[in-house]
This record gives sequence, structure tokens and C-alpha cells, in this order.
Amino acid sequence: MLKYLFQSLLLHALLIAFCYAISWGWWLWQEERTLSNLKMLESSLRVDVVSLPKETLLELKAMTKAPAPKAVEEEKKLAEAPKEAEKDDNKEREKSEKELDKYFFEQNQKKLAEEEKKKRASLDKKTQSGLDDLKKLIIEGNKLSKGSNLDKGATTDSQEETLLLTYSAGLAEKVRSYWKLPSHLLNQSLKCRIQIFISREGELLNLRILEGSVASEFNQKAEETIRQAAPFAPPPPEIRDLARQGSIVLGFPM
Repeated sequence: MLKYLFQSLLLHALLIAFCYAISWGWWLWQEERTLSNLKMLESSLRVDVVSLPKETLLELKAMTKAPAPKAVEEEKKLAEAPKEAEKDDNKEREKSEKELDKYFFEQNQKKLAEEEKKKRASLDKKTQSGLDDLKKLIIEGNKLSKGSNLDKGATTDSQEETLLLTYSAGLAEKVRSYWKLPSHLLNQSLKCRIQIFISREGELLNLRILEGSVASEFNQKAEETIRQAAPFAPPPPEIRDLARQGSIVLGFPM
């Protein structure tokens, strides 16, 4: 029994060794064939440069080492292209910003000019309205009852009338700054006219109620306002006599 077992093992070992020897031989044959093919390919691609002159060899070496000038220029252009594009973008951006700044500046100037124009128009309107009110006030104040006169010699020429009107306007403006009516007397349609007498130095000589309201408190408030506003500017020489004689009459309310 052992004899047969030993023979079987030996036979298997021989078979394995035979298969391994065949595989090893096949692999060696493939390697030799591959090496042979490589040698043949190398010999076919080999360039014989022995007969070339030294200058040609140097040129070949220089060509392999240094790139062509055109290639260098193209590389430079390609490298500088983004920078040039960035510069162009910056220029366009700066131009756009300047145009925007100019546009907003012009719009702001137009807006300021329109506001200034409106302010001037409003101021002119207020000024004209104030002058009209002042003229009405002086005319109202200097109006007396029908058939009455301030003084027999109160008739003046046009120059004196102009001076008297101008002086009365300044005087009324000063009195108006002191005029403050109590709240319980507001909106009652109260009116009065007071004649004032002014010295050549502008001092208040006297005052007299020509036409008083039904409310004595209103009349007293008008008198107190005139006294508080005094003294006044000296009247011009041409109307000193008129001012002293009481040719100026102020109407209230102011």
C-alpha cells in the first residue's frame, strides 16, 4: 500500500516539475523575442551624426536648448494679453466713473439752481407782499375822516410825499417789530389810527388817537407799542416840519 502511495506522489511531482519547466522556457523565449525586437527598432531609429559638422551639432544643441524667437514673442504676447486687457478694463471703468460723476454733478447743480430760483421767487414775492402791506398800512394810517386834514400846511409836493412815505415805511416797520396783541383780542376785527409827532432828532414828542376801536385795551396796546419803538431815525430835512406837525399816522393792527 505504501509503495503505491509513494509512486503516485512521485508521478505528481514529476508532472508539476515538467509543467513548470515548460512555463519557464516559454517565458524566457518571450523575453528574448521582446529584446530582439527592441534592438531592431533601436537600430532602425538610430541617427548617425558622426559625419555632421561641429557647427550643425552646435546648432542642433542650441535649437534643443533655446526656443525659437517667434515662440518667445508669442509667449510674451500671451503673458501680456491679460495685463493689457486689465488696463483697458481699468480705463473703461475710470471713464465710466468720470462720466457718472459729471452727470451727478450737473444734476446736482441744476437742482441747486432750481431751488435757488424758487427761493428767490418766494423771497421776491414775500418782499413785494410786505411792501404792499406796508404801503396799505401807511395809506390806511394817513387816511383821515372825510373833510378833515392833519394841518393846514400839510399839503406837500410829490418829492415831499415820496420822502414822507419812505420815512413812514421805515418807522412803521420798527413799530411792527414791537406789536404783540394779546390772544383774547385776536380775530375781533379791531382797528385804530394814531397820529404821531416826531422831533427833528427822531424823538417821540406826542401821539394822539384819531380813530379808536371799541376796545380801550386795544387802543392802549397800540400807544404802548409806539412808545416802546421810540426813538426813531431822524426825519430828512425836507419833511422835518411835517413830522413835527403830525403828518404821520399809523394804522393798527399791524
